Amino acid sequence: MSVRYDFVSTEMDSNLFKMSESLRTMMKMLVSFRVRLQHLYVLWILTFMQLPHDIVALRQSHYVHWNSSNPIFRIDNTDHIIDVNKGNKPWEYDQVNIICPVYQPGTAVDDIETYVIYSVTKEEYDSCRITDPDPRVIAICNKPHELMYFTITFRSFTPTPGGMEFQPGKDYFFISTSAKGDLYRRAGGHCSSHHMKAAFKVANNQLAGDIAKIKPKSGK
Repeated sequence: MSVRYDFVSTEMDSNLFKMSESLRTMMKMLVSFRVRLQHLYVLWILTFMQLPHDIVALRQSHYVHWNSSNPIFRIDNTDHIIDVNKGNKPWEYDQVNIICPVYQPGTAVDDIETYVIYSVTKEEYDSCRITDPDPRVIAICNKPHELMYFTITFRSFTPTPGGMEFQPGKDYFFISTSAKGDLYRRAGGHCSSHHMKAAFKVANNQLAGDIAKIKPKSGK
């Protein structure tokens, strides 16, 4: 019986050792998991601290469907002239989302519209002719079977290198001179034939605030 007892005791010790090793492994995993949670918490805090600059400061979003069937491009209205940042606080800003045309597979080629959208001067806007040899490209809508959109943020300073900055009180002009079979055309095109242009008037809220502070003198 003693031999049997010694065998059972040895087996129990081996099982206890294995359980101990398993517990130690689980503890290590829990500690590692806890450290990862702490890292995630710190990242979440840092992200939250940045929200006032990137999300909370967003006041209003505008959506422009850049296609010739959009009624804002009709020459008999002024819906293509868009006011942005109107009434905003100094830390608030508007965004404009330019949405490219998208089509179902199998759509006839003649029914598909593709565009390059440029930021231009007032003269180029009026004449539908780009004279700048290196114009600023706002968007390239050249994938008609994919949903594509481009977001423009109307703030006076951008953290993105080479990004556009929009100064209060100034106007900014976008046009597309693309034509059927000539995506990168720089004169006429849909700007002339379909009035594919938009103007953005950036409000000068500082000036409005200064005017509001001026009290009229009472007459005697």
